[in-house]
Amino acid sequence: MPAHAEGTASTFIAEGNLAKDGTLKVKQTITLTGAVPPELSQKFETREDLVGDRQYVQKLSDITASVKGASVQPTISSDDRFTTVTVPTNGSTEVVMSYTVTGAVVTIDGGTALRWRMLQGLSVSVAEFSAMVQIPTQFSYIKCTAGSPNSTVPCNFAAAGTEGSQIPTFRDGPRGEGEVVAIDIGFPRVASHRTRCSSTNGPLGALSPRNRCLWPSHWVC
Repeated sequence: MPAHAEGTASTFIAEGNLAKDGTLKVKQTITLTGAVPPELSQKFETREDLVGDRQYVQKLSDITASVKGASVQPTISSDDRFTTVTVPTNGSTEVVMSYTVTGAVVTIDGGTALRWRMLQGLSVSVAEFSAMVQIPTQFSYIKCTAGSPNSTVPCNFAAAGTEGSQIPTFRDGPRGEGEVVAIDIGFPRVASHRTRCSSTNGPLGALSPRNRCLWPSHWVC
């Protein structure tokens, strides 16, 4: 990521869709102002250390990008902890990137939670951030933090309705280059507790942050 990026993002709009199997699909539209940089990069942290020599591990896949309505080929590099996606802007003020992440749903006391930094590691600053996430079941809580990667400061806005209109919505900004907006959506436990989980593909092993039983229509717990 360049130390001093050109331009700035006037808006960063993220649209998420959480499936019942725990995969999260994200489409983000970034509108640039000022001097448009030749490329835009985003560094995703996909491994988080926990107490007791444990880790949360996420995986990105199906990464695509487009500028001026035409597909472009992103450059993807990964190390033990980060995945960096670099997109050529071709001089366009709008960059669209889509990806799928697995491992963003974790086990918590009383249920599960979607925890993902919808904004992270971007090579330009962001004036206005907004995100909406479609969810497949009723939530139990909505949270959002913003700032440095380890910030506990609430973001500017995090809310969702009930009944038929329960799309969690988040807003924040301005955010500096590399800063984050992290969402946290909790879901109540819907299956009786067991020490092991299985699916139609066979046993998955002991419950852990990497083995997730979200909704009984997909998992038998």
